[in-house]
Amino acid sequence: MAVLLVAWASLGWCAEARVSLPLLMESVLIDTANPSFDRIKFTFEAPPATESALLTDQKNAAVKAIEFFFIGLAVPQERLWVNLNPDEPGRMIDPVLKDTDLGKFVLAADLQLKKDIAVLTNPRMSEGGRQYWDKLYAKAEELGIEDKIPVANRVWIVPDVAQVSEIGDRLEIISSSLKIYLESEYINGEGKINDPKQQELTSYANRLLSELIIPVLTQKVNRHAAYSDLRAAYQALLLAQWYKKRSSASPDYFLRNSASTALKDASTDLDFRAEQIYREYLSSLQKGEYNFSESRNSQLDFYLSVITRDYFSGGVDLRAMKTEIVPEKIQAKTNRRVYSAEIYLPKKYSRPLEFVKNKLALKTEEPFDVSHVALAENLPKIVPGQFNESALAARENFSRAVLSNL
Repeated sequence: MAVLLVAWASLGWCAEARVSLPLLMESVLIDTANPSFDRIKFTFEAPPATESALLTDQKNAAVKAIEFFFIGLAVPQERLWVNLNPDEPGRMIDPVLKDTDLGKFVLAADLQLKKDIAVLTNPRMSEGGRQYWDKLYAKAEELGIEDKIPVANRVWIVPDVAQVSEIGDRLEIISSSLKIYLESEYINGEGKINDPKQQELTSYANRLLSELIIPVLTQKVNRHAAYSDLRAAYQALLLAQWYKKRSSASPDYFLRNSASTALKDASTDLDFRAEQIYREYLSSLQKGEYNFSESRNSQLDFYLSVITRDYFSGGVDLRAMKTEIVPEKIQAKTNRRVYSAEIYLPKKYSRPLEFVKNKLALKTEEPFDVSHVALAENLPKIVPGQFNESALAARENFSRAVLSNL
């Protein structure tokens, strides 16, 4: 019986190929009511690490997020998945996305997931990994099947329900996150295992992963810089799916033209191919083993010297993006940098993405001082039919204060 504990190689080529730290697209406004042009406005949130970056760098990152949005308009939702599995080389990624930066970013995030789960289950590198193997071996010993430890684990990154605010032609993402599922949870079952003891041990192993490893992975996927490209891609796709659904009953020129030309006008800035990521994954499976033969002082060390292989597969599945509309709330933006871009697209322009990229001008949004909101709620009331000079003066002062903050 072989359990592969992978020591993943560093993807140096992937790190070097990063365009820049991505911007999170947090809202989009698309107004197609004017007979002469469509008004489009994007807003982006910059991660704290990009505060000192040049505006030109931020513009490049904004262009990439916008490309992901337009690809989301062009690509059917059922194609938004990747799958790193040694037994399924033909199902690595949908062919439509294979040569796009969007597809490469998502596939690289899937490889990063496998790297992270391998480290987190390594008992020499992770306390959670130590507990996982201690408890799993003890359970196997109790059942008398030490030679039948589960050898394969499929894990998936999937969207959680995103909270959004929808007002007219604008959608803003209030909060979004990604979840990690074991495949046994994801497809509601662990597969058929005839041996009752083996079934019990497999269920126990999955519970241990859910308790000890999955929470740490979930935090990494939603906060760590290694997954920032994935989060940026997800939010852009989320906004694109909203607009597609909103316009599905009567697709407008903007949507039809975007769907037919976006893939052609999206640039490919990453100099590696999807096949390289898959080869890196297979190489890690074949060569990257942890060495547990240094010590034979404990039962676990002896066990790990006998059982040498375990592998992880699975993927990223963004096909089931869901939103929940919540009331809009004015949010303070004092601790983050927000950019916006507004474009007026001539009606029936045949290549919207090309036009937007050529005309894009990024500007910094000034932080909104939420103290004015509290001030407005406490202003003296003006009663109809009664002249209240102090109330009128207070409101005029409030208006001037708000205008000066814009």
